[in-house]
Amino acid sequence: MKKTLLSLAATLSFSLALTSCGGGATPPAPAPVPPVSDTTAPSVISVTPSSGANGVSKDANVVVTFSEPMNQASAQTAFQSANLGASTFSWNAEGTTMTVNPNADLEYSSSGKTYDYSVTTTATDKAGNALTSSFAGNFKTFKRITASLTATVFGEIDNAQTVLSTSADIKVGDQINNSSRRGFVGFDLSSLPAGLAPANLEVARVKMYVNSPIVGSPFSKLFPPTTCTPFCLLVGKSVMLEHVYFGNTVAPSAYGINPLSNEVRGLTDDTPCTGPLLCLFQGTSTGWNSDSVLEWVRDDLTERSSRANKSQLRVRFPKDTNADNLADYLAISTTSKPYLSVTYLIP
Repeated sequence: MKKTLLSLAATLSFSLALTSCGGGATPPAPAPVPPVSDTTAPSVISVTPSSGANGVSKDANVVVTFSEPMNQASAQTAFQSANLGASTFSWNAEGTTMTVNPNADLEYSSSGKTYDYSVTTTATDKAGNALTSSFAGNFKTFKRITASLTATVFGEIDNAQTVLSTSADIKVGDQINNSSRRGFVGFDLSSLPAGLAPANLEVARVKMYVNSPIVGSPFSKLFPPTTCTPFCLLVGKSVMLEHVYFGNTVAPSAYGINPLSNEVRGLTDDTPCTGPLLCLFQGTSTGWNSDSVLEWVRDDLTERSSRANKSQLRVRFPKDTNADNLADYLAISTTSKPYLSVTYLIP
């Protein structure tokens, strides 16, 4: 009897030890949680350019932002436009923002061109939920305007700082008495829109008519040797243009006024050159001559207030006179008045 009780106690002790060491039965696994079903329809939360926008740049993209990650293929197919043309699509990493980049630049016109687009309800999110309603919008590009600004002030001044003319043809070069002449031309910018951003000025080209004949040999005698290299045999020489500001009238002090820029432009034959060699020979000649003054006019627009809405130029040769008692000059017509041809963008 005693031996049986001892055996029962040992068995119970062993069982208790196993229980304390975690050797009991494994608890059942929790029941799986069913996945939450996505039934929320996506929506378009923003588009740029915004619908109704004016003054959109030609290189703009259409950017559509959705409320949740989208099925990208369906959204791209759902994007429709009759006039944006073939486009390349790209997405952000989250799949919520679609960028539509037209393969060709948008167009400008005198009234701006309108572009339409829509995102139809065939666009779905990743769970297959479709847009509840389509989204449509439009925008208009910049207007591109071209205008001609006729010179409002012009004249010539000699080296004695005497104003010789404010109405007759403008002589530039030297005279038989070895006096030198510099010409001055000014344009009024007040007809350009007050809010015109200088960067939106695309073209500014000055045009002047040189009378025939050119007197003497200003293009050889009024160019110091230091300004010429062997390439002068190939490159046509041009009378010089400088960016200046002399005020409301051609005043004597304008003869030696400091230019606003160190850059010097050349007034060259306005006939389009048709090849590299012809372009090399291009210089000032009789008839219409021109050159780009884009950066100068942009600067004048930036300083519209301090320069009283004016853009002004000085015309001269590198050498004022060669003192040979012979006249060497050209005359810029004021009958066919100088003018400034500009092209600009406005909303």
